[in-house]
Amino acid sequence: MIEELVEYCETQQGVRIRPDVALAALDFRGIVYGTVAIPRDWWRPLEGMSASHVGIENRPMQPTAIRNLSELAALFISPSPQHNGASEYFDLDLRWTPKIGDQVMALGYADLDVDTQGRGEQRPMQQYIYGSVSEVVELESADVTRGRPWPMMRVQANWPGGMSGGPVFNTEGRVVGLVSTGFPGQDIATATFFSSWDIPQQTFQSLDPANPGWFHCIGVYDAEERIRWVGPNRAEASRFAADQNLSDVRAISFKPASQEYMVLQRIPLE
Repeated sequence: MIEELVEYCETQQGVRIRPDVALAALDFRGIVYGTVAIPRDWWRPLEGMSASHVGIENRPMQPTAIRNLSELAALFISPSPQHNGASEYFDLDLRWTPKIGDQVMALGYADLDVDTQGRGEQRPMQQYIYGSVSEVVELESADVTRGRPWPMMRVQANWPGGMSGGPVFNTEGRVVGLVSTGFPGQDIATATFFSSWDIPQQTFQSLDPANPGWFHCIGVYDAEERIRWVGPNRAEASRFAADQNLSDVRAISFKPASQEYMVLQRIPLE
């Protein structure tokens, strides 16, 4: 839950990651089976988190509280220096709309292996990925008057604890939502889906909402119309263009998996 990761900072008049929370990503190379040693540099630090749609509640005689308004956050992970090439990713579909009877599949790390005995980082860690195919049985649109205002789909499935935040796929293999809540023993669970409101587009601004698997980027071109540099940062694009004596910089939609791109507009150098 976002409320467990962030706190209200009085001096900054905003939200920050709690100082007693440490977040890291485990960057595996491909698919790993069996028992493996995990090199230290596979643990990647968190560079930042964007959770712009978090509410701040001021209650009489109580400390300022954080309220989760979207169930969504964007985490920025530092890539490993040993990890060459583009990172693999699942296509996100921000416009897919679920219907009653649709089949979806959730993935997650059920029953997380938590070091409850304080054995430290040298202890063996056991974990597996859990998958569940289920049917959508109920839908609720976004509603700001609810305690949980995000859009929800209920599915007939048993999603164990630890799966929260895991991806939910449609039958086309695209991520269309995230696991929200499971109710052990009741064969019912809920997920938030991306469509029906614009909060996902505001949270994941680098994604091209009209083209799953494509990203909004900046491209630098040479005189022969060949793309020489592509990335998300406009300042870096301007520096590269200046270093290479290039001046053609464009906003593009880019698909890393196939290296395809679509030009959106030309933009001036910074």
